[in-house]
Amino acid sequence: MYTFTIQSLVKTRSWINGVESHLDSPVADDFATPRFCLPVQGWVVCADGRIANIRLAWRGSLIAEAKIFPRVDVETVYPGKRHITGFRIDAVPLLFGDDEPLKIILDTEDGRSTTLFEITLRFLGDGALAVSGRDAGHDHVIFAPILALARSGTTFLSSLLHRSDAVAGVDQYPYETRLGVHLAKGWFSSMQPRFYESHPGPNSEGMDQNLLAMLKIFEAEPGIAAARLGPFIEAAARQCRNKIVDLYKMLSARPAARVIVEKIGLKLELNLVRNLFDTRPIFLLRDPRDVLLSMRVFNQRRGIYDFHQLHAGSFRESLFSMSANLKLLAEYHDGYRGEKILVRYEDLVRDPAGVLQQILVFIGVAGSAGDVMRMVEQATIHKEHITAASPAASVGRWQDEMTSSEQAEINWFLKPFLDRFGY
Repeated sequence: MYTFTIQSLVKTRSWINGVESHLDSPVADDFATPRFCLPVQGWVVCADGRIANIRLAWRGSLIAEAKIFPRVDVETVYPGKRHITGFRIDAVPLLFGDDEPLKIILDTEDGRSTTLFEITLRFLGDGALAVSGRDAGHDHVIFAPILALARSGTTFLSSLLHRSDAVAGVDQYPYETRLGVHLAKGWFSSMQPRFYESHPGPNSEGMDQNLLAMLKIFEAEPGIAAARLGPFIEAAARQCRNKIVDLYKMLSARPAARVIVEKIGLKLELNLVRNLFDTRPIFLLRDPRDVLLSMRVFNQRRGIYDFHQLHAGSFRESLFSMSANLKLLAEYHDGYRGEKILVRYEDLVRDPAGVLQQILVFIGVAGSAGDVMRMVEQATIHKEHITAASPAASVGRWQDEMTSSEQAEINWFLKPFLDRFGY
């Protein structure tokens, strides 16, 4: 699955005026060539500002930073321009760049950013790394990530699931630290020769020379790459997987449990754990109008305005932020290839036993009706999280507590998401 071809490379129309860019490599002639790494080289001319950074990103997350260097040949063609630079990016994308393109992004010193190119990959394989389900004495472990916006019932759902003897982990804390996800990010980062000098210095090759040398060998000798790089990546993934399993088993009061339940973010996390585990994502949705109201009430009660929002004191700014997050959540749900379950907060709080039974079946955990009722009765109700008289009373609360103008504005902003999921 670590082998890919380039499906398309699109040059975008820059949002920053006075920018011209070009890629020397890759070129269309070799798009069909199977690859193990993605070497990209080109140049940028910026007439209206100085270039601070060029990077390769996927869904807003950094994949690799570019090495920046002079391009005298371009300077002779564009005399008098404010800033001209060459760049090279070397990356091992693994599973990033197929359902959503990789983007080469330019950042200027005055804080502007623009996408220069979009690269869509096609991976050759079945969609997952060949990591064994039984490693280092571990039984087969299922990872059940919860994907949701804040204030959508993730704490309540986690508390329910952690009452099962088959689920490893801790109820509310320390899951917030998400150590397992950090380990997975470390595994991915260790594969990238991404650490370049911020500014040109005596060592113009200021990157991970060992890893870059390995990638150049694989570029020149694809047979060696096929024989060696795959097992190397798989072994590193297996080691990371075992560390995560060990971590959760150490934290859990049930070390024999075989399911990990964890809330994760909306960037690289789902794709990372998908490469390491039998992954069964739980998409938890709540009416975003109730989500926004819950955030507002929660912040007012605490007297601070920074709960998962950069601009929590402004209704309009909160809508901008929420629209972007809802778009990501919908993209992850609609684009996920594999088993998944969609859970509505409204159903969860009205019928916790019925919804919990469905989730347990989905994650492969057997439970009788009596077991499910016991889990519901034992679930921890975090009173500090509740902003309504009861969870059920929080459904549709926005209709009574938002002004008519606020309702009209939020319905306009969030109409695509509301229509898509039937709210």
